[in-house]
Amino acid sequence: MRNPIILTSLLCLWPGLSWAQGDQLPLPIDDIETVTVTAERQAVPLNEIGSSIEILDAQDLAKGQYLFVLDALETLPGVSISQNGAFGGFAAVRIRGALSEQTLVLIDGVIVNDPSAPGGGFNFATLSPFDIERIEVLKGPQSTLYGSDAIGGVINIITRTPESGTALSGRFEAGSFATFSSSGGLAIGRPKGSLRLSASAITSDGISKADQRDGNTEKDGYEALTLSARGQYSLTPIVSFLVSARYVASRAEFDGFGFPTGVVDADEEADSDEFNLNASADLTLLGGRLQNRFSFLFSRIERENFAAGTSTFAAQGERRGFAYRGLLNARKLGSIAFGVKTEETRFETSFDAPAQLTINSLYANWFVKPASNLSFSAGLRLDDHERFGNATTFRVTANYYDEDRGWRLRGNYGEGFKAPSPFQLTFACCGATAPNPDLQPESSKAWEVGIEKALGHENFRFTATFFRRTTRNLIDFSFASGIYENIARSRTKGLELGFVAAFSRSFQLSANYTYLTARDRDTGDQRARIPKPSAFARLDWRASRKLNTSLSLTYNGQESDAFGTIGEWVRLDLKASYRLSGQVELFGRIDNLLDENYQDVFGFGTPGISAFGGLRVLY
Repeated sequence: MRNPIILTSLLCLWPGLSWAQGDQLPLPIDDIETVTVTAERQAVPLNEIGSSIEILDAQDLAKGQYLFVLDALETLPGVSISQNGAFGGFAAVRIRGALSEQTLVLIDGVIVNDPSAPGGGFNFATLSPFDIERIEVLKGPQSTLYGSDAIGGVINIITRTPESGTALSGRFEAGSFATFSSSGGLAIGRPKGSLRLSASAITSDGISKADQRDGNTEKDGYEALTLSARGQYSLTPIVSFLVSARYVASRAEFDGFGFPTGVVDADEEADSDEFNLNASADLTLLGGRLQNRFSFLFSRIERENFAAGTSTFAAQGERRGFAYRGLLNARKLGSIAFGVKTEETRFETSFDAPAQLTINSLYANWFVKPASNLSFSAGLRLDDHERFGNATTFRVTANYYDEDRGWRLRGNYGEGFKAPSPFQLTFACCGATAPNPDLQPESSKAWEVGIEKALGHENFRFTATFFRRTTRNLIDFSFASGIYENIARSRTKGLELGFVAAFSRSFQLSANYTYLTARDRDTGDQRARIPKPSAFARLDWRASRKLNTSLSLTYNGQESDAFGTIGEWVRLDLKASYRLSGQVELFGRIDNLLDENYQDVFGFGTPGISAFGGLRVLY
C-alpha cells in the first residue's frame, strides 16, 4: 500500500487551504459559550448543556500532530485507552470505566461499531483524524438519544463541510520506525452546495507488538488507506440532500498468544475493510420551525486474520437502517427533537452461520430555557428488539449559567441499555450444544453533578464533576458452561477536574485529572485495564507569530490485567510548528521525550523516544 502514500503526498505540493491548522493558541476561554454541540440531538451552545461533553476540533487535532484519533482521545478526562501494541494493534476506548463495547461510535451519524466483534465494539486503531471537523465525547448513559450500546457514552465524529470557494489541502510526515503518512483533499463550496474529497495513507515498519523488553524482536508493520467524501446540495430553499461516505483498508501485523506475558513474537496479520455511508434528505417546513431529515444509514466491515500466510479467521458485519429525525421549534415552550429508526444487523464468521437481528426505536427529547441562564432537557426512548421485546430509557438534565459571575452548575440523570451482540447470542463452544437462550441486555443508571468557575475576565477556568454509575447484567463468557451469561455487576464513581489558564496571549496551560473506581460488585476488585488516577497537562507557548510550541505530560495510574499488573507511568511529548511563510508550515515532535518504559496492555510494547516531522502548505 505504499502507492497511496506517494499519491497523497503529491497533494501536499498543491497550493491549498489547510483545513486543520490555525495560528493561535487553543480556543480562547471567553469563546467557550459560542461553541455549539449536538448532545441534545440539536445544535445547542456548550454553556447550556447539562451533560458532560468533551470537544476536540480540527485545530486541536492539528496542533497535537496526531496520526490517529486514538492519541487525541487519550488527552481527555475520564477517557482511558488500551491498545495491543502501537501502529495497528487493536485499540479500545473506555469512558469512565465502561467497556469499549459499551461506547457507541458514530461517524456522520452512522454507527460504526463492529457487529461481528464478540462485544460489538469499535476498533479505533485505524481511525485517521485528517478530514474530521469535530469530535464530541458524551459521557454517561446516552441510550435515550442514541439507543443500544451507549451505556458508557457516545463518541460522535463529524467530518468537514467545505466553505465557499475551491481549495486543495495536503500534509506529509515522516519519522521513526520508517513511518510515512500523508493526506490530501479537494474542497469545493458553492451557494447551492459543497463537495469534499480526501485521502490519507500511512505505512510504518512499526515495533514489536509483544514487548521488545521481554525478548521479542520481530517488528510488526502497519499500513492503511482512508478515502472520504461528503457532498451537500440544496435543491430548493426547503429541500436539500447530504451524502457522506468513508472507506478504510488496513493491514496490521501482530503477535500471538504465549506465556508468561500472554503474547510472544509470531507471524500473524490482520486485514480489514471498512465502509460507511449516510444518504439523507432534509425538508424544512413551517417557515423553518420544523426540520425533517430522512436517512439511509449503512456500515460494513470485513476482517480476516492470517498466520504464516494462511487464513485462520474471517468475519463480516453489517448494519443498515432507515431513520427519521425531526426538530420542532416550539418557541417559548422550547424545542423538541424526535425520531424513529429501524435497524437491521447482520454478521457471520468462519465458524458461525449468518445471523441477523432487527431493532426498532422511537424517541423524543424536550429542551427548554425558562430563563436566559437556565436550561432543562428531558428525553424518553422506546426500543423494540426482536429477541428481547421492549426497553425504555429515560434521561433528564439541568444547567445554570451565570455569565456575569462566571459560575456554571449542571447535573443529569440517565439510563442506558445494551442488547447482547449477535456474536454473543449465537456463540457456543466447549461442550455447550446451543447458545444461551436466556441472555438479557445489560443496563445502567447514572447521575452526575458538575461545577465550573471562571476567574479574571475569563482568563482562568476551573471545572469539577462527580459521577456515579451502576451497571447490571454484564455479559461475559463462561468457560464452565461454554456460553455467554449475565454474570457480573459493576459500580463506577469518580471525580474529574479540569483547569485552563491563559497567562498571556503567548502562554496557556491546560490540565485535567481523573480519579475513578470501577468495582466488580461481586468481588469488590477494580475492573481490569482501568486506572484509578490519570491526568494530562499541556503548556502552550507561542514564541512568536511564526513559532508555536507545546509540552505535554500524560500520566496513567496502575492497572490490573489478566497476566499481571501494569505499573503507573508518565510520558512527556514535545511539539512545535514554524510558519515559513503565509503558505508553508513545518512541524515536528518528539514523543516519549524521556524514553519512558511503559505498557498500555500487559505484555504489549509501546514506542520509546521517537521523532517525527512534516510539512503543510497553507494557501
